[in-house]
Amino acid sequence: MNRSTAHVVQQDGSVKDVCWSRVQVGQVLLVRDNEALPADLLCMASGLEEGVAFVRT
Repeated sequence: MNRSTAHVVQQDGSVKDVCWSRVQVGQVLLVRDNEALPADLLCMASGLEEGVAFVRT
């Protein structure tokens, strides 16, 4: 997982791809459909019309 790519949302709204090992506490991440992610993330919003998110464990 640490060598996978994470999508970090910058303060200007742009998205920068970085290795998961470089993600820092407090950064906002963009998680796209069917991407793997660590278990210690908090989902703050969803792009689905209903505003829900699904996590398969």
